[in-house]
Amino acid sequence: MLPPSRSAARTGQAAQEAETAGLEGVFSFELATNPWASLGAVAATTSSIRLASGIALALARQSATVAVNDRK
Repeated sequence: MLPPSRSAARTGQAAQEAETAGLEGVFSFELATNPWASLGAVAATTSSIRLASGIALALARQSATVAVNDRK
């Protein structure tokens, strides 16, 4: 599980450390931050780690809102 963080750099660094340690994947959940943004930071900084969302309330949002918010 990725540590909760509002910093994309910190999230990416944690994912790189997990990948270096030999972990196969990480997951993010919706608590105080957007899980999609966290997973995007992981995808941008790793090459082989698998991504998953533990809890992401996509059905509670309009799809256009999710798309616009994740572009920020």
